[in-house]
Amino acid sequence: MPMHHPLQLKLIRLYFAMVSHLFPSLAVYSAHRLFHYPINSKRKNRNEITLYKAQKFDIPLYAYATLKGYRWGKESHPIVLLVHGWSNTARSMTHFADILLNDNYK
Repeated sequence: MPMHHPLQLKLIRLYFAMVSHLFPSLAVYSAHRLFHYPINSKRKNRNEITLYKAQKFDIPLYAYATLKGYRWGKESHPIVLLVHGWSNTARSMTHFADILLNDNYK
């Protein structure tokens, strides 16, 4: 399922074509917002399920950035890394995680 409807993309392009000529600094600000902040989608994932409590962990990237991780499954099981997209959350991956846990993955 595409993230944006084709009409939305055309409107975004039109917006930037007009604003970049009339108000260049607004175009820069708008582009920064578009590419640096996730789009907050109100759509609920119909496949989302509740998993039992996860073990949380951090992955330090550099001085001021850390990724958050969640771990399920038995320590002896093979590891699978699931990474959600920019505008998603860990909840969007629960149906994948449940299938993997049932197949004895961590």
